Amino acid sequence: MPTLQQVNVYSNYTKAKKKIKEKGLDPKRLFVSDKPMKKYYYQWADGKRTYFGLMGYQDYLKHNDEQRRQRFLKRNAKWASFPQNSPAWFSYYITW
Repeated sequence: MPTLQQVNVYSNYTKAKKKIKEKGLDPKRLFVSDKPMKKYYYQWADGKRTYFGLMGYQDYLKHNDEQRRQRFLKRNAKWASFPQNSPAWFSYYITW
């Protein structure tokens, strides 16, 4: 299981919580993942979890490279219409 310090090498937990709030979700429900290959999970009110963010790779919250972000968003444009409880939605709207 990654630690907050390990996640922050590839992402930014504080920025992720802020983006969660901007999307109308409860930032208190965002956690560092308990799965070794994922950065985060969001815990829904019913107890289900949505895991997202692959460990080992930086996301926009870390590198802040707008060109790289635009390439990611273009490459994964179909994710924009995925359900809010999907890992793709969280990656598209939260980490990128």
